[in-house]
Amino acid sequence: MKFSRGLFDSVKERIFFKGQLATTDQTKFNIGFGINAAYARYMGVAITSIAINNPNLALTFHVFANSIEKIDIDRLKLLSKQCCIDIILYLIDDKPFEGLPTKRYLPIPTYFRFILPKVVNADRVLYLDSDIVCLKSIMPLVELDLEDNITATVTDIRYTATTRSKALRTARYFNAGVLLIDIKKWNFNNISEQALDMLFETPDHFEFLDQDALNVLLDGKSKFLNKNWNYILSEKTRSGSQDAILLHFAANPKPWTALYDQNIKSAYFDYEKISPWNGLPLQLPNHYHDMRPYSKKLWKEGNYIESIVWLGKYIKNKSMKTLGLNDQK
Repeated sequence: MKFSRGLFDSVKERIFFKGQLATTDQTKFNIGFGINAAYARYMGVAITSIAINNPNLALTFHVFANSIEKIDIDRLKLLSKQCCIDIILYLIDDKPFEGLPTKRYLPIPTYFRFILPKVVNADRVLYLDSDIVCLKSIMPLVELDLEDNITATVTDIRYTATTRSKALRTARYFNAGVLLIDIKKWNFNNISEQALDMLFETPDHFEFLDQDALNVLLDGKSKFLNKNWNYILSEKTRSGSQDAILLHFAANPKPWTALYDQNIKSAYFDYEKISPWNGLPLQLPNHYHDMRPYSKKLWKEGNYIESIVWLGKYIKNKSMKTLGLNDQK
């Protein structure tokens, strides 16, 4: 397997933040994230929400990052102490992942979930996308009987699940933003290595990259859970559901961005306010795809000069992309 050697040598450094009490009779549980510097803010809020709603769990968070700002490392250290949780930050070298396909919303860190089962010393681990907040206890997931399955997952939104299941010829199609993994079974079946090899060899076959590959490999080997364990928000369901446990901000715009309609209440801010990331300004568009709608939003709000400025940024950045002068996808 092409990636069996270099993949697991990608961890350059481990930084440990110890926040748990020295002795505890709580149930231990491991949760992992894959990020770059742009994702640190809302991953931190995700961790905050999980810790607040699960004081009965001894939580260890595994954060895999190929880039992260010093201030966010300091915030993770503070968060560890505030919430009495352990956090392990893994600094990742991108080189072993070169040649793998990426997309605008699926950069290299999407592949860091494949390292997770290789480094966590436990029976199981929960992988989460960074744009998720936890609203209730996850104890039922911790205690879930996986039976003979390798993972537990949740069906994707109807259109995606239907089209991708048909394209990939799988019985069902899940969203990989919430992935409960039986580590022993995962590693025995070489899921990480197989998925990465598939993506390297036939990238055009996988529209949603690693998620598609995992659906092929885990077809018939994943236990499907109620949608409240990965409640995916869309344009029509911005407020979510009272029954949601893990709320997934999969649709754009995200609530922490300036493009989001701030008149719509979001549970995200309930947890950001009590996290070390409290008080940060909304994220401004950094891609030309978002600059034009942001310009339109500003115009509707009566901010005409700012609107024109952002329209100019959109034209400039799109022109540079057309001329091949930037690498925005």
